[in-house]
Amino acid sequence: MNTKTVTLKGWANNSDFLFNENVKNNMFAENLKNYVESNLKGYNKLSTFDTMRGKQATEKVVIKGKYWRGNWSSPTMEVVAIFYK
Repeated sequence: MNTKTVTLKGWANNSDFLFNENVKNNMFAENLKNYVESNLKGYNKLSTFDTMRGKQATEKVVIKGKYWRGNWSSPTMEVVAIFYK
């Protein structure tokens, strides 16, 4: 199975902190929507609690995004969605 990892720009989560750059930021959501519409036609999205076991997939695309948990920790890159074909 071919696996491709894509990292999109923007913050994958929103923050409720008043003076933070990712307060209610829609850049990541727009980038994800545009990427799925343009590059992932014919792909199925893997649900949150599902696994790839039993699926006859030949290609897999892992979408990662930057999460910010607050001032006490550094931003991390985490898996946001998995698409398969």
